[in-house]
Amino acid sequence: MRKLAKYLMIVCSAMLLSGCIISRNDFTLDGVSNLHLDGFSGFTADMTITSTAAVGVKIVGGELEVNYRGQKVATLTLENDVRIRRNRTQTVGVEVGIRLHNPLTAMAALAAASTNPEQVTISGYGEAKVGPFRIESE
Repeated sequence: MRKLAKYLMIVCSAMLLSGCIISRNDFTLDGVSNLHLDGFSGFTADMTITSTAAVGVKIVGGELEVNYRGQKVATLTLENDVRIRRNRTQTVGVEVGIRLHNPLTAMAALAAASTNPEQVTISGYGEAKVGPFRIESE
């Protein structure tokens, strides 16, 4: 479960850090540490992010849908706002809620994530604030 959560955090951060004023290339996820699972209801983690963006970003929402072989398995929701400052490397705490739609399929998806990752797909959206502007991205 920890390995899948780490991969999901990487994908989540890439999706949540996009927009028209900034680009995904302005941010690099350097690592995920201190991953703590709260059963199957959520997890917290520290993400180390390097920003080369000229402006700071506040991620105010996001949701990811995890599918296994076309079947909806779980929905991950960002539970806290995440502030990423401009031109620096920092570690930020992230809280993610997990809603399982099919626990048995979730176990199969977890096993497949390491052996057949192409069977697991992730889609979703993120919402960020850059100054007074709110940006939503899929």
